Amino acid sequence: MKSCIIALSALSVLIGCVPSGQVIQNGEAKAAFPGYSQGWMNYYAPGIIRPDQGTVEMTIQPSQDSTQFGNAWDFVFKIIPAQPVNGNTLLGVLFPSLEYGESSIRLVSRAQRQYCNVSYPGIRFRAGEKLKIAFSWGAELRLYVNGKLVGAQAYNTLIAPLPAIFSVQRQSPFHTQAVKISSRQLSAEKLTAAPEAEFQADADTTFLASDQL
Repeated sequence: MKSCIIALSALSVLIGCVPSGQVIQNGEAKAAFPGYSQGWMNYYAPGIIRPDQGTVEMTIQPSQDSTQFGNAWDFVFKIIPAQPVNGNTLLGVLFPSLEYGESSIRLVSRAQRQYCNVSYPGIRFRAGEKLKIAFSWGAELRLYVNGKLVGAQAYNTLIAPLPAIFSVQRQSPFHTQAVKISSRQLSAEKLTAAPEAEFQADADTTFLASDQL
């Protein structure tokens, strides 16, 4: 399997299509450290995750129906700080345990020790169906499914403490196919909504990974 990864920041330019777990830096293939572990793709947040605002878009292809989630806290994306915080996740998207009600997708922030979440219990999909999941932070926490805004909440917290690592679940149950991270809180019109559409890099893109990660 090959991965196409583009990471753009003030300090580095990484671009290439190379074996999984590698990027191109200064013309040489190097490990995309921290790399891959137990189904997760892990990457350093500095230069990619902006503390005050940003947007993450993902294409996922779950291996089970939406009604089958809820036996555990299943994260598809999370930002883990170098310094411990309550819950050990600064920002994350997950399907929570059913002990909290019906099956749902939830965007959670614990940045600066303040808890905030946006939940959407109406999500429905069949195993093998592709979905576009997007979320953003800035003036609001916003959660989107296939380009539709499904939840929002006022938000004025920085993603901190940094440095941190962001992780994407690339294997079961979500099988993430692609990830795009932007340095601005994008409007719904700027998101890639169609499940089969590919993400395209633009002036605000800080990270782009595709080809099934």
